[in-house]
Amino acid sequence: ALSDKLFRLCGFAYVDDADLIEEGHNGIIAHQNMRGALDLWESSIKATGGALAPDKSWWYLIEFVWINGCWTHSDAGDTLDLVAHDKHGQPHSLQYLCSDTASQMLGVWLAPDGNHSTQFNALQSKVTNWTELLRVGHVSRPETWIALNFGILKAIEYPLPALTLTEDECQKLIVPLMEAALPRCGISKKIARAVRYGPKTHRGFGIDNIFLIQGAAKVKFLVEHLWKDTPTGKLLHNTTELLSLEANVLDVLSEPYPDHSWIRTTSWTHDAWKFMSSTQITLLNSPFRFKPRRLHDCPIMPALASICNSATTLYRANICRMYLRVSHLSDLVTGDGRHLRTYLLGLPRSPPSAILGQNKYHWPPQPRPPVSWLTSFRSLVKRAFIGESTSLRHPLGKWLLAPHAYLSIWDWFLDEENNWLWHHDNQDWFRHLPLPNRRVRCKKFHTECLLCNDPDTLNFTRTTVQNWSPDVYWCEGSALPDPPSPPRPQPQAHLTLREQFEFRLRQEPDSSWACSTLVMSPSIDTLIQDFQQGNCAAVSDGSYLDTSNQSSAAWIIESADRTEFIHGSGIIPGDNPSQDAYRGE
Repeated sequence: ALSDKLFRLCGFAYVDDADLIEEGHNGIIAHQNMRGALDLWESSIKATGGALAPDKSWWYLIEFVWINGCWTHSDAGDTLDLVAHDKHGQPHSLQYLCSDTASQMLGVWLAPDGNHSTQFNALQSKVTNWTELLRVGHVSRPETWIALNFGILKAIEYPLPALTLTEDECQKLIVPLMEAALPRCGISKKIARAVRYGPKTHRGFGIDNIFLIQGAAKVKFLVEHLWKDTPTGKLLHNTTELLSLEANVLDVLSEPYPDHSWIRTTSWTHDAWKFMSSTQITLLNSPFRFKPRRLHDCPIMPALASICNSATTLYRANICRMYLRVSHLSDLVTGDGRHLRTYLLGLPRSPPSAILGQNKYHWPPQPRPPVSWLTSFRSLVKRAFIGESTSLRHPLGKWLLAPHAYLSIWDWFLDEENNWLWHHDNQDWFRHLPLPNRRVRCKKFHTECLLCNDPDTLNFTRTTVQNWSPDVYWCEGSALPDPPSPPRPQPQAHLTLREQFEFRLRQEPDSSWACSTLVMSPSIDTLIQDFQQGNCAAVSDGSYLDTSNQSSAAWIIESADRTEFIHGSGIIPGDNPSQDAYRGE
């Protein structure tokens, strides 16, 4: 959605438990693709001496439909059939399940629509059976304590990472256990939760809080897998990017969950974000940060939430925002950053061709919202950004994009020198000729165009365009691209190799602290040669001084013959609460 990376998932397999996944533009195509995948899988298993077990197999066919302003699951496979062959070669129709029906996989009951009612009922049954056995059994206090902490609680914790249980649901599971087990251990069942769940180092009993266990497991998975190039890492990365588009905050997983939430799409990542926000856990260096494209730019939904407290109104506004495919104020304004675009002021009468957000994100499909929703969205945007005037309260400033980036994420450009309008589509450039027009601010151009290759983009200005009529384009406003940033200082040619290396090392802003103290041997030619060949040695170490609450680190690199070296040290940056011995290491 954001990183423009394609991820193809064909299924999951664990020993003899396999799940195949196929997709299509509609249910019929998805069903045909699954038949082909099933035949290939069946042939592969037979080639290795195995066979499918139709009595242990089932299938889903899920289609998403837009009903009453929400996406919902539709069971599209009621009239279709999927056939597999057993070990004797006899065909069998596989069991078809609806999207809200859970099936057990690796000991966990999961349903495609995300509901966990079956698994919750299974856990409740397990709790009821355990408490009944405890009631009629003759179990000592130590045995009861061991059975509680290392038996039934561990059985409940096993499926938690895959679930999205609320805190109330976790309490419904834990309260019967505590009422039955604590008196058997000689502890009052009404003892405070702080004592019950508190760590033993702070005079608590150390009983696991299953709601915190569930949330901590999700945070652990995010930290461990988000950066990895694995199927799990890619799944988490893709779902988090989609959550970022819908949440429309600067840095999802690092910012607090919105008080008046406009997010209705439930997911595993969504639940993890809510838990992290409630427990004040922040994921630093998140890869999902929206970067403003202009000075004074801001996300749309937080600005609307500042003037509206209705969760329903905000949800409808977010649906309209995703339909228009806009994320920041810069997507809504003209190229000069001073006015709202004409198609927004014309909602809900704007034609579908006007739905073009000035970004290159991959948005999920979104049907046209009702007219009343679009009208409400337009009113909220005007109240938030322009008030009673026709111009923005705070016009957008200079572009913050890299000098080469605007050509790849912007489609329309104005050539002021030749008075031409240019349209950039993939690798092609199209030139539109001007129409006679007395108005200087609103220039008009023909919709008919000429294909031109490799135009001179030096004097191009980014602009926004609206259809004046079927034959006319109207330029709403334009702004010059920012001048390129000054080049980084380069070492002088007359410097020695040692001096050039020291110059470049100190120019790195992220590592300059590690070179606060820098010492080199008189020559490092041999060291650099050993470094290129992988023969040098490097050692680093850190320390922490609790009296000043500071961490430091030192490092050294030596040549293979130990005659040449570079070593440095410095104070590790960061605020005082983040400093400790682990950070120093």
